[in-house]
Amino acid sequence: MTDLVTTDVFKFVAVRPPQRVSDKETSHTIIRDARASDPAGVRTLAAFAGDLARPEAALARWRELDTSALTLLFEAHRVLLTGYEALRERMRLRTRGIFSRRLAPPRSWPTRRS
Repeated sequence: MTDLVTTDVFKFVAVRPPQRVSDKETSHTIIRDARASDPAGVRTLAAFAGDLARPEAALARWRELDTSALTLLFEAHRVLLTGYEALRERMRLRTRGIFSRRLAPPRSWPTRRS
């Protein structure tokens, strides 16, 4: 005997505003590799990506890189994070003080008398 299976299938369609995808509009947000413009380049990129998909291969390639040019960026990132953490702590302390106090109601509010 076969069991009857009933399913409801819904199709979700996202409605989006038109998006510009020309080189001019996306030049600051999308990194394009010139090798992707021809089939041979696409095969080269696919082989490269396939190799780097393995974590040990990606880590080995990272270790081969000369990151000395990124030293200033690393330092700036550390300074930025330190400043952000300090700001977050100041905001936490400021809001804790606001919400932890019991505030008396304004004098214009009527009070109950027992």
